[in-house]
Amino acid sequence: MPDSLLIPSCPEILIELNATMKQQEPDIQIISSLVNADVGLYSSLLATVNSPALGLKQTVESVPQAITLLGHKRTFTLLQSVVLKNSMDQYDRLDRFWDTATEVAGLCMRLASQFSIINQDKAYSIGMLHDIGIPVMMANFPNYKNLLQEASQLSLRDFSSLENDHFQVDHFTLGYRLTKEWHLPTTVSKVILLQPLFEKAFDHSIKVHENLLSYLAILMLAKDISSEYRYFWRLTSADHFSDYLIPILEFLEIPKMEYLDIKEKMIEDIEANNE
Repeated sequence: MPDSLLIPSCPEILIELNATMKQQEPDIQIISSLVNADVGLYSSLLATVNSPALGLKQTVESVPQAITLLGHKRTFTLLQSVVLKNSMDQYDRLDRFWDTATEVAGLCMRLASQFSIINQDKAYSIGMLHDIGIPVMMANFPNYKNLLQEASQLSLRDFSSLENDHFQVDHFTLGYRLTKEWHLPTTVSKVILLQPLFEKAFDHSIKVHENLLSYLAILMLAKDISSEYRYFWRLTSADHFSDYLIPILEFLEIPKMEYLDIKEKMIEDIEANNE
């Protein structure tokens, strides 16, 4: 791995928010004041809270209202994602990238609520940040965009190998490093790093804690649903099925037909929200 890689430092506002959230009773007014002082953060947070992915039935118009409806922990999870997004945008505008990340995050949260007792907020963070290493790669390597086009049809393992061949590092590793340095939950960092190894994880070629496997399984299903919506839904129905999903569904104890039904419903919901 190159020694001189640029890893964006954690913004001061996130450090302050993190300190506030560690208190036994986080002060809503302090959180609100910190967010309200940053117009970009405030507007981005409200846009995220009111996005179809969260499925709220009323429009949120303030930070205290968001905290009341979502709770401190979920609001902080969203704030982490928004701060990270805003920090990455200083290097390049990546609207399509963030649209996909937001979609995968929403799907992760919905799947977590249906299939497992794992934490929905961590699942959302994993979905939102699963490819966060890509903008970091762009910031470090000017010709990285050219490689992205070449990698569009590759498996995650082959994508990782291609990146390492060209740059001696892959975006999964940089995503892991960034989330570690920003003090995000260890589960989030480890799942990001595990992505190119998911097949080995589910056939038990490598030893992975069952809790991490649960989050990794949810992420892989969310990416499958999002990918089919974005690339295949005009050409095939939602019964398209990739064999690599079989061990994942077996791990989650979900019958294939049940997953296909849920997948079709979620694709329909995405279409309806995007109309």
